[in-house]
Parts: sequence; C-alpha cells; structure tokens
Amino acid sequence: MSTIAIYVLCFMLVSSILGFLSAWAWKQPKVSELNSNLEASQKDLQQMQIQYGSLQAHSNQLEKEKQKLVYENERLSLKLSMLLGKSKSLEGEKSFLQNDGFIDTSNLDHKINDLNAQIDKLNSEIDIVKRESLEWQVLYSEILKEKEDLAVELNAKRNTKN
Repeated sequence: MSTIAIYVLCFMLVSSILGFLSAWAWKQPKVSELNSNLEASQKDLQQMQIQYGSLQAHSNQLEKEKQKLVYENERLSLKLSMLLGKSKSLEGEKSFLQNDGFIDTSNLDHKINDLNAQIDKLNSEIDIVKRESLEWQVLYSEILKEKEDLAVELNAKRNTKN
C-alpha cells in the first residue's frame, strides 16, 4: 500500500470518529431531556395510580353510603305508609263514631280525644320521618355530586396525561 492510501485511510478514520463524537454530543442533551421526561412521567403515573386507588376506595365508600341511604329511605317510606294507613283507619273510625247516633258518646268522646292525640302524634312522627327522608336525600345528592366531581377530575387528569 502506498503512503497516500495510508494517510487517506487514517484521515477517513479520524474524520469518522470525529463525526461520531459530534453526532453523539449533538444528540446527548435531547437524550438526557427525554430520560428526565420519562422519569417525570413515571412519577406522575405512580401519583395518578395512587390517586386512582384512593378515588376508587372513596367511590366504593360512597356507594356503600348510597346503599345505606336507599335502604333507610325505603324503610322510612314503609313506616310513613303504615302511619298514613293507621291515620286513615282512625279517621274512618272517628267519622263512624260521629255519624252513628245510637252510641253512647259520653264514653266515646274520651276515646276520640285519645285517638286524636294518637293521630297528632302519628302526624308529628310522619313529619319527622319526612324531614329525615329529605335530609338523607340531600346528603345522598351531595355525595353523588362529589362522586361525579371526582370522576370528572380523574377523567381530566387522565386526558392531560394522554
């Protein structure tokens, strides 16, 4: 081989090494940036998974509370129906007693007053049950709204990561 060929070969080797080093130096900041972005994304993903787990647990708790409220509302509705039925039957008995002229009313006036007192007591219990039912419904709607807000927030966080 001639000396010129050896020189050309050496220059070619040196220039390829210099080209490789300049390309590596040029791309290294971008690779470092991508690595830091990957680490930040992984941390965000872990944080989102933790938040998702806590939101899921909170959602399950709200679902259980909802079931309790629905059960309580059904129970109170049944109690209200029973009380209304008793009230109607007592009113029927009262009107029967008032319309029947052949019954000695001296003894029945006391009973009617007792029955009226029971009706008043039952009506007050009905009002209490209605108020409790409304309170439970308000609580249920607040919990449902909070659940929807959390779901929207979770959805928004998922969409921003995609």
